[in-house]
Amino acid sequence: MENQNKNSSGLGLLYKIFNIYPHEISRVTACWSIRFVYRMAFVLSWTVILSIFMGKFGVIGLPYFFIFHAFLFIMGSLIYMHLIQKYHLDKVILFIIFSAILMIGGAIFSLKFSINLYLFLMLFAEAFFLIHLTVAFDTFNERFFTPFESQRTFPLVESADTVASIISGLIFIIFSRILPIYSFTWIILAFTFFIVPMVLYFRFFVKTIPNIKLFSHNEGKHTLTKNIKNGVKLFQQHAFAKNLIYIILLQYAFLVLIEFIYTGAVANFSMNYAAFPEAAMGIENAYANTFGFLQLIIGIASLLMQISIGGRIIGFIGIIGSMILYPAVMLLNLAGLIMRPGFYSAVLSKISSEITSVVSRNSYQSSYYAFREEESEEIRQMIDGMIRPLGTMTGATLLLFTQFFVSHTFLNLTIICIMFVIIMIDFIVISKTHALYTNNAVATLLCKTESIDERLKSVDILMQRGHGEVAPVLIKCLNNPDEHDLLKIKVLNAIAEIKYFDGLPEVINFIFYPKKEIRIAAIEAIKAFQSAGYFKNNEFSKLKTIETFKSAFWKEPDEEIRIMILNAIVSFGGHTITDFIVDILQNETGTALAGAIRSLRNLHDISLGELLEPYLESQDSRLVYSAAIALWQFPKYRPQIKKIIGTMLKSNKKLKKIYSIYAIGEIRVEDFKEKLFSIFVKEKDEEIKIHIAIALLKFGIKSYIKFIVEIIKNHSHPLSYHTIRLLNEIPEQYKPMINNDIYLAASYEIHEIFRNGRYHSFNDISKEKLLELRYYYNLLNSTSDVLKIDAILKKRKLS
Repeated sequence: MENQNKNSSGLGLLYKIFNIYPHEISRVTACWSIRFVYRMAFVLSWTVILSIFMGKFGVIGLPYFFIFHAFLFIMGSLIYMHLIQKYHLDKVILFIIFSAILMIGGAIFSLKFSINLYLFLMLFAEAFFLIHLTVAFDTFNERFFTPFESQRTFPLVESADTVASIISGLIFIIFSRILPIYSFTWIILAFTFFIVPMVLYFRFFVKTIPNIKLFSHNEGKHTLTKNIKNGVKLFQQHAFAKNLIYIILLQYAFLVLIEFIYTGAVANFSMNYAAFPEAAMGIENAYANTFGFLQLIIGIASLLMQISIGGRIIGFIGIIGSMILYPAVMLLNLAGLIMRPGFYSAVLSKISSEITSVVSRNSYQSSYYAFREEESEEIRQMIDGMIRPLGTMTGATLLLFTQFFVSHTFLNLTIICIMFVIIMIDFIVISKTHALYTNNAVATLLCKTESIDERLKSVDILMQRGHGEVAPVLIKCLNNPDEHDLLKIKVLNAIAEIKYFDGLPEVINFIFYPKKEIRIAAIEAIKAFQSAGYFKNNEFSKLKTIETFKSAFWKEPDEEIRIMILNAIVSFGGHTITDFIVDILQNETGTALAGAIRSLRNLHDISLGELLEPYLESQDSRLVYSAAIALWQFPKYRPQIKKIIGTMLKSNKKLKKIYSIYAIGEIRVEDFKEKLFSIFVKEKDEEIKIHIAIALLKFGIKSYIKFIVEIIKNHSHPLSYHTIRLLNEIPEQYKPMINNDIYLAASYEIHEIFRNGRYHSFNDISKEKLLELRYYYNLLNSTSDVLKIDAILKKRKLS
């Protein structure tokens, strides 16, 4: 057990470092692995192509290279946009990969005849095919995570790019000394080919959870021209999307200019190739070696930022705040380039650009959640597939004009001045975009004609930092009697998350709301306020909250909520609750009284013993185990409690045994741990075994998690719902141990239903299967999909 606890604490530390939660790890791993292999192929091919091009045509030809590269990118984007409307994403990805493999294979074959043909085919494979996997895998990632999760997970997934840069840099450093530059093509081919089995594997096992569509789209109606028209129309409708165009266009034009400055510095540094052992293989190898070394340095710096503070930056300053980080940092670097031009300033600017562009790129990718799901993909395709290469082409065109009209002496200074103008405009545009992003989310939230899942998503967006005064909008939604209950629950969670303490009066009112789930959400929000320390310095709010809880306790019909209220009251402490507790002990019976007794474990007053000791001798086993839990904090009662629990554990009565097991888990009685192991092995009753498994989980023992998950993942098991309720009672520090396994099991079951059923529409799915799907989506907290299934079931019932 000691080793298990060490492993658990070690994993917990890793989760904190990476800023992710355990239930996200499988999704992050899936996205990261595929992205890493792809980026290895991409970075290696880009470095080989650039090194060979510079060896043949020099730095002066780079603007033409960038323009032709951007042209191929745009042509490839048009084809990609057409294919993605007609075929599933998996099929399009496989088509791109196999096409790239054929092109790279053709390039290897063409080496016998023409270096120029080889260069053209490699550039075609990279710019027309491979580069579009970036767009495809960005879509892949977006479907894996909610807007709130994306702030933390996207930087970690993006770290695959920098790890790929580091490893590819090492490959060039080591092998450029012994292999001709063209031999690296075989390595590129191997990495490209290896993407195929990974995509096929994750397609069936770890791919994104299938998203339920209420209406199927007519895939045949989309044409290439219509796709472009739809994209232009979308940008005209959304002011925020229009500003995104300007931001991306300006930043990619700037990136070309910084790449030119950087590449020129690398070329000058590598010109004395006699100093390099790898130069014996040719100047191209010298370029590749220098690029590889700098990729290693840039990659390490970027990686440290991504895995430690990347997600935290976005979470701390918000989406738009993270976007503005790039122009702010680059303005400082431009000042350095002007004051101290040269190789080291250029490299420092490149490192700064790479590090901050990662945060900026993650930010605008996360901002796609601001659009409807069906619009988001079209906007992504237009921005990533058209605007990015147009920005590259714009930057390259500016370079060409500068080369034509400015002498070589003042070329770099002129380019830096152009960069300064571009980045200042970018800074201003991003600053004006902030309000548009917030207004877009607010408009979606308040629009009654929007689907409920889009409105829920807008609440997620407004929970992000940097939005200003959005809390009044949330309160307005909360107070609207016509709003959907799920939206009210989401808003209550959001108020707790953003710590809007001024919303306490409205939150308190929902403790009396007719719907049980909303009452629970209101109580949880108040508990979050308490955890944040609000009530320490606000005595009047504390007094009002306690009195409201007291009133709610006596009126509450649901036993589960009564216990929640009681625990909340006791957690406040102080003399104001003493009379209330005594009143409960004198007037309540059964489950409510047992819950009241258990809640007293949070009061560390030895005089409680006089009140509770008689319950240890009660004929009601519920009161006995509850008193044992409450009194365990006082050493003088422990021998008596151990004896009582031991007797109950040996009882032939099932309930007595279950109560004793529950008590052991709650108070962590080490003396009975081995006994629980023994009972689990011999016991035939699954209900008793599930209580033992959960009791041991409270000790931090994960051995029986598989047993718990097996019961939960079987929606028809008589104990599945009961087990879920039991898991809600385990302490927060133990929940991460099991949440990830439940998530994996539920998502796997969903995939199996869709894969085995081969359903063409929801009309093909039986009611039983829909209910099964509903159960699994509920386990995943995918409320929008649960709502869609409810709508389908309701429609069938009415028809």
